[in-house]
Parts: sequence; C-alpha cells; structure tokens
Amino acid sequence: MLGLATFDENNPAFRAYIKSAICHWLDIGVDALRVDTLKHMPIWFWQEFSADIKAYRPGTFLFGEYGFGKPWDKRTVTYANHSGMSILDFGLADAIRFAFSGQQPGGFNLVDSLLSYDHVYHRANELVTFIDNHDMPRFLSISPSQRSLEQALVLLFALRGVPCLFYGTEQYLFDNTEGGNDPYNRPMMVDWDQGGQCFGLINTLISIRRQN
Repeated sequence: MLGLATFDENNPAFRAYIKSAICHWLDIGVDALRVDTLKHMPIWFWQEFSADIKAYRPGTFLFGEYGFGKPWDKRTVTYANHSGMSILDFGLADAIRFAFSGQQPGGFNLVDSLLSYDHVYHRANELVTFIDNHDMPRFLSISPSQRSLEQALVLLFALRGVPCLFYGTEQYLFDNTEGGNDPYNRPMMVDWDQGGQCFGLINTLISIRRQN
C-alpha cells in the first residue's frame, strides 16, 4: 500500500510481535487505539487482535478506519459488527458535510436517512463520529462559515456515537489551497487560543455529554 511494507498475517511470529508492541503502549498509559486501514486485513486477524488486546487490558477502546464505508455496504457492517472493534462512521460524516455544504441535495434529511440504518449495527452508539479528517477537505473548506462549523459540532455532540475532532477544529484551522485537499487539509497549527469561541463551545458540549 503506497510503498509500505507488506506483512504476512498468517505468520504467528508477526502477529505475536505486533500484539506485544501494542501491549507495551498500553503499559505506559495508552487507553484507546485507532487502527488504520482496517479493511485491508482479513477480519479473522482483527478478531484475534482485538480479543488478545482486550484480554491483556480489559476496557481498552479500539476503533478502526474502514475507509469511506457506509451502512448499506455489507462488508463495512461485517467489520463493524464482527471485527471486535468499532469503526469510524464515514456515512454520518458524509451526511453532515453534505447537509451543510449542499454538495448533494437533501439537506438534513440526509442525516435522518443515514441514522435510519442504525439497526444494521450491533452497537451504533460505539461508532466513532466526525465531520472531517486527514483524508478529506476540512469542514471549513466545503462550508466556509464559522457559524456552520459551530452548528455542525453541536449536531455531532448531540447525536449517538463517540465524537472525534480533527486537530485544529477548535481554532477554525483550514487552508483552502487546491480546494483544501491533501496536503492542505493538514496545515501546521499556528496558535492555541483557549479563549476562542469554538474552543469554548467544544468545552461546553463535552460537559453536556458527560452530564447526559
């Protein structure tokens, strides 16, 4: 994959090494894992991996990136329900982004329609939700209004799932060069203003979620 080394998941020594490396991170305080490119490994590999990691450190939260998976895609749902970990909710991200940007018709009915598929998941409340990430233009590149970003954050924190924020969102960070596509969706942080409006809104939303 893009020049990265390919490992043989059928080799028990490789699997043992990978799991021992993760256990080392757990030993020094890591309490959750985000697994990249979940769909490029067979599901049995993740079932073994998840079971062994959770046996070593019960309560560890694992979620995987099944890139651009949707609830109407059978393989996406299979990995969400049977890999032993949650997945990123690309379907909801698309629905929210389209609702605010107008890039596809339907408005907020798109969000409602997406949520109507929740029954296909065993644990829809454990899906990791987001409005942008490193593989797509930032929210402000598709909907250039700070007010819209704030409204999207309220929606994200009010819906089911586990909200995940891309770094810099709390600072309204974005770069529209070439439409905000990679690598311009990954600009350097220029400040860390803890008194800004978006930073304060996110703190309030986090507090409300913890109380409910």
